[in-house]
Amino acid sequence: MMSLAVFRHTAVNLTLDNVTVKDSANAGLIVNGATVTATNLNISGCAWGCVNVDIPSDLGEGATASFTLNSGNLEAKENTPAIWSE
Repeated sequence: MMSLAVFRHTAVNLTLDNVTVKDSANAGLIVNGATVTATNLNISGCAWGCVNVDIPSDLGEGATASFTLNSGNLEAKENTPAIWSE
């Protein structure tokens, strides 16, 4: 199992299939200036929440980030978000 998955703007289009992230000390998945589509993605027990979707400031105006969950289970800890953007 992965403890933290980080996808930066170098991975423009990424597909995740059958991935489990459990008990990460951070976010389960960070989508950082990328487009990520996930099928059977299961995240639980992560300290910051399940999925963080952000655009890094160095990408500039017009940059995008997106996350699509086709199937799976996002189990956020109490008082943490399942999916969020800052």
